[in-house]
Amino acid sequence: MLAEHRQGDAAEAAVLEGSAAAWERLHERIAHRFGRAEPRARVRRYLAGLLGRVERKNGWQLAEAIGEVGPRGLH
Repeated sequence: MLAEHRQGDAAEAAVLEGSAAAWERLHERIAHRFGRAEPRARVRRYLAGLLGRVERKNGWQLAEAIGEVGPRGLH
């Protein structure tokens, strides 16, 4: 049972790593659309929040997960 759990964790880690690379490529593709560094950084954190282990991905939980004060900039 424990070996199956470890294999599942390894498989999940591999998927997340691949997903992280895909999110990074997505960010590279859209970053030029944000003229200032701050919105580009927020978009990167937002994408990381979508990829992360936030139980419910609504504005407040995502904002908390990525270190924002509130969900205002995530809508």
